[in-house]
Amino acid sequence: MNRVHGATRTWDYLISPSPYASKAFRSAFKYEGEILETGYPRNDLFYKEDASIIANSVMEKLKIPKGKKSSYMLLHSGIIKLRKTINSFSS
Repeated sequence: MNRVHGATRTWDYLISPSPYASKAFRSAFKYEGEILETGYPRNDLFYKEDASIIANSVMEKLKIPKGKKSSYMLLHSGIIKLRKTINSFSS
């Protein structure tokens, strides 16, 4: 942990997604510098002023009829996780 704390002294900024995370990061890394709370990039899109423009663009691309209010859309974006098993290390 001392090595990480030593490394933080060379950092100009620490990027954090939220005030809660900032508090945890400051404690965990013993960081005394400036923290930039930039939000959650993958979710912030939904809270922009032009969110409805973005939503309409997505609906157009997916060919969802305008004015169709009773439909719900589920978008699944899977993550591929590669795992090495103990067997792969025993060869």
